[in-house]
Amino acid sequence: MRQLPNEGVHTKNSKAIITYMLPLDNLLEIVIEWTRFVRSELGENALWYPNLSTDGTDWSKKEFVGSKESRRHSFTRALRRFCKRERIPYRSPHKLRHGHGVFIAKNSATFEEFKAFSQNMGHSTTDITDRFYSKFSKDDVRVIVMRVGAEKNSLADMDKRILDEFEEFKAFKRWQEKQLK
Repeated sequence: MRQLPNEGVHTKNSKAIITYMLPLDNLLEIVIEWTRFVRSELGENALWYPNLSTDGTDWSKKEFVGSKESRRHSFTRALRRFCKRERIPYRSPHKLRHGHGVFIAKNSATFEEFKAFSQNMGHSTTDITDRFYSKFSKDDVRVIVMRVGAEKNSLADMDKRILDEFEEFKAFKRWQEKQLK
């Protein structure tokens, strides 16, 4: 997805970025359906997130789009109405982005994956992603600790795991020191 300010897309700090959708089957079906819908309504070159009318029931005509702030409010109102109509809890656009960030933070199996997702969100460093999206809830901490405890119940397994984690920690510290240079 092209988020390019020179093409009229408003991003934080006017940052140009190309992002990629997660290849999740259910998500992909929704994306394909939305793309077909928008193109059938507005043509092949339509923006993927076209502007909505103030009441959220139709597309805005380009000449009546208004300021960036009015578009943001229009989208937020339309999203509220959509959630109410579909009987799903409302989540602000910011909360939807945050949910995506938490999802990727929790589901990155390696540092390489975490870094790629961080860049996909437009963050200049993984520290930003970690600071805002990697906080575990008390329940998450409990579940993870219990799972690790259940998986590692023999001393031999625990000894090997401790050594492996120590090696991973040393590698991470070496990487971190390189980043600070």
